[in-house]
Amino acid sequence: MNRYEAHPAAEIFPMLGAEELRELADDICMFGLREPIVLLNGQVLDGRNRLAACELGCVEPEFVEWEGSGDPVDWVLSVNLRRRHLDTSQRAMVAARTLEYFRARAKERQRANGGDRKSVQANLPEPIRAPAQARDEAARSVNVSPRTVEHAAKVIEAGVPELVKAVEKGEVAVSTAAEATQLDADEQRRVVHLVEGGASGAEALREVKRPHVANNSGDNEWYTPPEYIEAARMVMGGIDLDPASSEVANQTVGAARIFTAAEDGLAQAWAGRLWINPPYEKGLVERFAEKLRDEVQAGTVEQAVVLVNNATDTRWFSTICQVATMLCFPTGRVRFLKPDGERGAPLQGQAVLYIGHRRETFAGVFARFGIVAEVVDG
Repeated sequence: MNRYEAHPAAEIFPMLGAEELRELADDICMFGLREPIVLLNGQVLDGRNRLAACELGCVEPEFVEWEGSGDPVDWVLSVNLRRRHLDTSQRAMVAARTLEYFRARAKERQRANGGDRKSVQANLPEPIRAPAQARDEAARSVNVSPRTVEHAAKVIEAGVPELVKAVEKGEVAVSTAAEATQLDADEQRRVVHLVEGGASGAEALREVKRPHVANNSGDNEWYTPPEYIEAARMVMGGIDLDPASSEVANQTVGAARIFTAAEDGLAQAWAGRLWINPPYEKGLVERFAEKLRDEVQAGTVEQAVVLVNNATDTRWFSTICQVATMLCFPTGRVRFLKPDGERGAPLQGQAVLYIGHRRETFAGVFARFGIVAEVVDG
């Protein structure tokens, strides 16, 4: 671990990801350190990535003291914008991280312009234009629009770390990320998860914001394909209850008993062998996950096969995993069915979780769908 702290100006730009850092380390090991690390008052002003790569590659770093004039922030912006190939959203994130600097500069100018003159204005609050001036200066410094800087500031302030990194890596447009900050933390992470799975940022945001249709509720258009129902029946030996279903959906599921939306499965007792594909509307999937966990822990649910989105970063997914014994990640996305038989697939991938003692049976039956693994709750 290096003993050098980063200068505040250096932190305007994000660090490289692990893979990029490893590539830089390999390059330095092969060709040496092309540019020395620049220090200012014992802090790293430029070269945090180079320093980390030297340590990763066991290369002795070379240091020089900054000899520039003017403000070091201006210098850091200049050298890094030339060096890095950043898109508009990435540059906006840089600008947003300079806002405090430009606000301080604007205040200093106001004080200098006001001098020691006594006036009524001297006792008034700071002009409302000061924040806008700082925003505009920050925008000009990286050649983006002021509106884009506002989006970036919102992402930094209200976005989860995964969303911030996705914008900084160029995976999500800053305007899309700013809109995503209106979602809760789990939903923001799900947007990022969908993008990592191949969806565009806009597609991922639309998917997360709309009520999910890939479940067994009669109020939705899509139903589970029969091959998954048949596999669940083979594992459990039958299906006693589907607590989130409809008469139409049960023509495929064939559960001995169902609870429709009107009957409110969350208010009913669950028992026996369950098939469940819970509704994904905000607030509902969490409640279904918690009820399933509670019923299993109470001993009323003997076995269950649960089909959900593979949103491994959400609390509700972890809740189900607390009582699950096996899981399957299907290869590709499950092609759900419309009532007319047409198949389609949501943007999100899926996971099948099994609760019960027939682990080997589940592994043998569900291996044809994709990767199967045992769940170990730490």
